[in-house]
Formats: sequence, C-alpha cells, structure tokens
Amino acid sequence: MKSLRNAFRFIKASFKLTFSHPQLRKPWLIFAAGGSALLMLWLLPMGALAGLLSFSPIGLVLIGSVGIFFVASLCLWGEIVALKICQSTAEVILEDPDELSTASKVIPSHWLDIFLYILILPGIFVTQVFNKTSNQTQRPWMTGRFLTIPIISLENLSLREALGRVEQITRDNLLRFQPSLVPVALVAAVVQGIFIICGIVLGAFLTQSITSMSTVASLWQRLLGISVGMAIAWLLTMSGTLFSTHNRSCYHTALYTWVRNVENARKNHDAQKATTPKILQYVLGSSEISKKE
Repeated sequence: MKSLRNAFRFIKASFKLTFSHPQLRKPWLIFAAGGSALLMLWLLPMGALAGLLSFSPIGLVLIGSVGIFFVASLCLWGEIVALKICQSTAEVILEDPDELSTASKVIPSHWLDIFLYILILPGIFVTQVFNKTSNQTQRPWMTGRFLTIPIISLENLSLREALGRVEQITRDNLLRFQPSLVPVALVAAVVQGIFIICGIVLGAFLTQSITSMSTVASLWQRLLGISVGMAIAWLLTMSGTLFSTHNRSCYHTALYTWVRNVENARKNHDAQKATTPKILQYVLGSSEISKKE
C-alpha cells in the first residue's frame, strides 16, 4: 500500500508542477491538436462504412475493426507526444537543462522511432514471460527500457542508439531505483484502461440509442450516431491517455535525471553530484516540493 501511496504522491506532485509551469502544459495542446486531427481522419472511413453497409453483420465487424485502430492511434499519438513531455519536464527539474537536447522538432524527428519501439514492445513482454529464470544481464536494455523515450527525446538519439545507451546505463549500474517501487506506470495504465473501456462502452451505447443499430435507420441517423459515439470515445480515450502519458513521462524523466546525476558524479569523482531529483525526494518523503520546482 505504501508504494501505491507514493505513486499517487508523485502524480499529485507532477500535476502541481504542471500547473505551476506553462511549458509543461504545451505538450497537452500538441496532444489535443493531433488527437483532433485523428478524430477527423477516422470519421471518414467510419462514416463511409455506416453509410454504405449500415449496421449489417459485416458492417458492424468493419466498424468495430476501424474503431480499434482509432483508439490505438490515439494511444500511439500519446506515446509520440511523450517525447515533448520529457523535454518540458527536464527543463523544469534539471539544474542544467542546456546540456541536453531541447530541439523543438523532436516529434517530427523521432516519431518513427517511437512507432517502431511500440511495435517491438509486445515481443519484449513475450520474451520476459518465457525467460523469467534467465539472468537479467542477458538482456540488459530490458531492465532499463523505461528510459528509452526520455533518452530519445533528451539525447536526440535514434531508437537503435537509444537502446544501446540503455544497455550502457544498465551495465554500468547507473540505475539507483527500480520504477516498479513507485508504481506510477501501473496506476497510469489502470486509469487509462478504465477511461478507454468507458469511452468505448458509452460511445457504443449512444450510437445504439440514436440509431437502434437498425439497418433501416436513415443515413443521417447513422452518421449522427457514429459521430456522437466516436466523439465520446475520443474524449474519454484522450483524457485517459493524457493522464497516463503525462505522468509516466514525468516519472521516467525524473529517473533518467537521477541516472545522469550518478553518471556525472562518477565522471567527476564527486559523490555529492549523485543527487536525487527533488520531485523524487518529495515522493519518498525526504523533502517538500515548492511551486518554483
């Protein structure tokens, strides 16, 4: 229970920082703009299917399939926007943010890296399931994979380079904290999942209420029903995804900052440089967080 309390403590601190620093809210606008574009994009095939095939069995199957891709695209967009969230978080919590990349075009430059990374994640989890007894050193980058997106964003590296960097961090024993000890990612995933499920269920319910899922419903009824259902699913999915992406990105960026502090301390032979970011000190109960941080 203490770990969950710490997770909520971090989430509270994360939002406190966000509403105290305008640059932390800028990625939200990017997320909203991209999400709106995706809604308009996916409305076209959904409307076409509802208009041409109505709610016949094959029509419902195709509409459901497109709906799955719609929700998945919003979640993927959230992971891409995480690149910018990591940058904004680093600007706030790093004492010397100038030493890291803060390129304004990080999303256009690295969206494909994130897309590929999301594609290989299922394979990573399958590998972990079938290799529970294997030595962690045999797959060092898996141990620190939560650092991948912050590294791509803040060190301006490709996916291949970022995975190599994660391996180097793991082999050098620079990790001082396992992210699961403060399960921010777990809480974020649960909240996101609840919002997505509620969005799909409520969206389907409203579509059914407007059209009765009848093949004899008028064209405009079907288009209205699909539009309203997608809008509700979009709103709740976007809300849950933003909550998840924002808090995970802030947390992983804080852990990455700690890794860099440890690395700099070793290079300079100065143990005092291996400081824990103040937001993590606050979560662990060793300091208070102020609006200036």
